[in-house]
Amino acid sequence: MALAHFERLKSVGEMASGLAHELNQPLTALVVQSETAATLASHMRGTNKDLLQVALEAITSQATRAGAIIEGLRRMVKKSDPSRSTIHIEDVVRDTLRIMDHEFRQNQVQVVVREQCRLPTILADRIQIQQVIINLIRNAVEAMDETAPELRKVEISCDQVGRDNRTYLVVSVSDHGRGIPLNPMARLFEKFYTTKQNGIGLGLAICRSIVEYHEGTIECRRNADVGVTFMFSLVASGE
Repeated sequence: MALAHFERLKSVGEMASGLAHELNQPLTALVVQSETAATLASHMRGTNKDLLQVALEAITSQATRAGAIIEGLRRMVKKSDPSRSTIHIEDVVRDTLRIMDHEFRQNQVQVVVREQCRLPTILADRIQIQQVIINLIRNAVEAMDETAPELRKVEISCDQVGRDNRTYLVVSVSDHGRGIPLNPMARLFEKFYTTKQNGIGLGLAICRSIVEYHEGTIECRRNADVGVTFMFSLVASGE
């Protein structure tokens, strides 16, 4: 069984590497063409000029982000080091919510963000950390597919805590969904293990790999009322 899992993971890695290579060129072309179109639109006249520019800027932004994710995927497949920089987690969360706004509206999900003032920065790969946040939020949204629309709420919090004479940044994502039975909780982060009917069991395993690569921890807890909370901790960059 372990050998079969290894072969499946190897195949996923090979497919990911191939897809990353094939998708990089058309995405680059898309960015160039949308930027050109935005330049042309800036010389237009009429009431639709501003709307067109906003749409083209959104296309450029999303295509650029997709290219960055693919580049990050290629680095992960090649086992090269992530591109670390000093980042503010609040900015990453806000960017993520803008990216996922359509999903929230489509699924009638309310998002509540709570954050402490003057949070410390972290030294991390921005794209990889954003991917962790996206995966956790998407899981939270999917967990509420049977929840009444008026009760669908994702709560995101960013806090700093002191532990073992160090300062940690903690990001939590809570849902009001169906919850997770007690027995599978310990296996949630295993590769190819999933509680979803159509899941492949890689999302949370990738989250754990990214967080642990950044010398952090990730865990899941059942809420006192309904749903679950996923949280990951990273050491503040000043530590």
